Amino acid sequence: MSKFLLFLLIVAVLVGGIWFFSQFEPEIEKLYRKDKTEEVAAADPLNASYEVEGVTITLTNGRSEMPIEEGSATIIATEIFGEPVYGDIDGDGDEDAGVLIKQEPGGTGTFYYVAATINEDGSYEGTNALLLGDRVAPQNVQISGGGVIANYADRGADEPMTATPSVGKTLRADFVKGKIIEVTLPSGGGVKGVGGASN
Repeated sequence: MSKFLLFLLIVAVLVGGIWFFSQFEPEIEKLYRKDKTEEVAAADPLNASYEVEGVTITLTNGRSEMPIEEGSATIIATEIFGEPVYGDIDGDGDEDAGVLIKQEPGGTGTFYYVAATINEDGSYEGTNALLLGDRVAPQNVQISGGGVIANYADRGADEPMTATPSVGKTLRADFVKGKIIEVTLPSGGGVKGVGGASN
C-alpha cells in the first residue's frame, strides 16, 4: 500500500470516528447531567443543598465548611441549627421539612436563616434561605399549610448588637414555584408541628 493510500485511510478513520462520537454526544451529556443530579439529591435534610445569600451550599451531616474565597484561610461555616421539623409543605402528601440554618462567615456576625427542604420521591431538595438576622435567638421552626414559620427573638430597633435579644418575632415563608417567599403571617393561622432548636 502506498503512503498516499495509507494517509487517506487514516484520514477516513479519523473523520469517521469524529462523526460516530458526535452522534452519541447528547446521550453522553444526558448521562453526565443525570449523575450530577443524583449527586445533589439527598436522603435527608441534613445532607441537602441550600441557597444562602445566592450561594448554593451542600451540607454533609448538617454542616459545611468552605473558604470565603480560593486560597483564603477564612472559613464560612454553615450548619443546621436544631433539628429539622417534618410536615407537608408542597401539598403532595409526603413529608417535607423546615430547617433553621446558622452561618458564621468568618467575622463577628452569626447569621440565622429559615429554609425548606422538599421531598421529591424520597430525595430532599433544599430551597433558598431567608435571613432572620445577625446574632438573633432562634426559638423554633414550624410547618404551616404551604410554608414554614420561624419564631425567634431579636433586639429592639434602638438596641445595640451587644444587647440580649428579647423581642419576639415571627417570619412566615410560603413555598411558591420552587422557592420560599416571605409573607405576612395571618393571625390565628393553623400551625402544624413544632420543633425546638437547641444548638
